[in-house]
Amino acid sequence: MRVSDSETGDSENGRTNIDQGVLEAESRTTSARTLADILAATAELHPEALALEDAAGGISYRGLLRLVNDQATHLSRSGVRRGDKVGIRIPSGTRDLYVSILATLLVGAAYVPVDADDPEERAQLVFSEAGVVGIIGPRAVFAVRDTLDAAALAARGLPADEDPTLVFPPAVIPHPRR
Repeated sequence: MRVSDSETGDSENGRTNIDQGVLEAESRTTSARTLADILAATAELHPEALALEDAAGGISYRGLLRLVNDQATHLSRSGVRRGDKVGIRIPSGTRDLYVSILATLLVGAAYVPVDADDPEERAQLVFSEAGVVGIIGPRAVFAVRDTLDAAALAARGLPADEDPTLVFPPAVIPHPRR
């Protein structure tokens, strides 16, 4: 398909000239940001603003970020690493669900959701097929899959080529267990 000359200027020897401004448009785009980046920036700009509300009440962005950081640190100490998959099976519309999703993303893992009302057999099939390392369930408790050794998972270090300051946002760099 060829763009008409009227849209791009003139045409020479059958080739369409492209407006230089279109080629330079990349310089006007915002830098790539993750959901974690957006949450941290919003918490910094509006710490006391309402971030979410559920049956337990409302929570500010500062409070939400604290809960997400706490759970992300727990996931990291449990051995969840960038590229892992974590099952999430928590009732919809709850604070625990949103915190668990954000914490999973914060450590660089992918989340695999299964509705809390689905039959157990379906949940186990989905989690097994996805190869999750663990499941976050009721009350946002993380449990390593039965087929994995929890101690071995927790003992996994970061890959040699990963700097913890690049893997985790500044507020979420895990500390060694004491």
